[in-house]
Amino acid sequence: MDEETIRALLEFAKNHMIKPAEIWWFGGEPTVVWKDVIVRAVEIAEEMGMKIGWTPQHDVKFGFTTNATLLDEAKVELMKRYQFGVLISIDGTEEKHDKHRKYHDGRGTFKEVWRAIQLVRKHLNPNPQLRWTVSPDNLDGLADDIKWFVEQGLTALACDPVYECKWYEEDYEKFRREMIKLRGYMIQWARRGVLPFILSVRKASEVWLAMNRGWSWTDRCGLAQGGIGLDVNGDIYPCHRFVDTHDPTLVLGNVKTGIDQEKRIRLNVYWRECRPYCEDPSMCFECLYRPACNGGCLAINWDLFGDMHVVPESYCRIANIAVEVFTPFHNLMVWEGNEAYRRTYLNVRL
Repeated sequence: MDEETIRALLEFAKNHMIKPAEIWWFGGEPTVVWKDVIVRAVEIAEEMGMKIGWTPQHDVKFGFTTNATLLDEAKVELMKRYQFGVLISIDGTEEKHDKHRKYHDGRGTFKEVWRAIQLVRKHLNPNPQLRWTVSPDNLDGLADDIKWFVEQGLTALACDPVYECKWYEEDYEKFRREMIKLRGYMIQWARRGVLPFILSVRKASEVWLAMNRGWSWTDRCGLAQGGIGLDVNGDIYPCHRFVDTHDPTLVLGNVKTGIDQEKRIRLNVYWRECRPYCEDPSMCFECLYRPACNGGCLAINWDLFGDMHVVPESYCRIANIAVEVFTPFHNLMVWEGNEAYRRTYLNVRL
């Protein structure tokens, strides 16, 4: 992203976004352009008189998603000074992580990522959020891997199954076994008051919220409602996941020229015209997750089917397993009135 676009982005944020505007860098790997893009954006924001930080008294807050291999003391010091947010990609313990996240010469990156996490914990945030990609080939030992992270004091685990790849029957069964084991750990942690946030566990509470608190399938991120995605040239997309489509029908404008509000509204009308449904529609009739289903990621649906309403069968199967396994956990926590569970998964009075 060149300087002209960075300036236009900050002007757009200043004029169109709720204060404080949040600018979050994705890649690729944002730290590759640390000086030319991220640091320069901070400098320009200060030149414009914008206050930078993570409270409503500030004008803009920055953050980024990173594989953390290039994080060092100097970068973390700047992050601390300007209260950066950070989401670190780490796919489990060393063996699992290094299966996919390698350098060009084949070496795994776990040791560098773990070193960076300790830097962030020491100087910025003792419990940073970790982005954990779960695929069929790293399911083995998933529950124990999660337990290891919790024992290290890391409980903000965005541990999310990737469903836009092929899952076989043995993968679903393995996932079910790991979730059953995790359920046992979750009961122990909840009773100790230290509960990690795991997306699959959340599925059961989402069904309860939908049936008891009026959640609707329309209660989701939407398209260019809570945020937008930007390409490096400033083109505006409905969210960050749509940027790599480079589909001109999804471009809603540019930060240099403004956003086409009529097109934004039309796109949301299109999305809301019918409920999402499984690529095998017969599954919807017996779906345990159906009361809370919002269709998963609209961008993934678009990538796979050219239609935001069609949901991959793998998403539906994984969600149903999660609801099946964790509904007993949810019921137990509600019956016990567990405060840690309420705070982490319901945020309502039990």
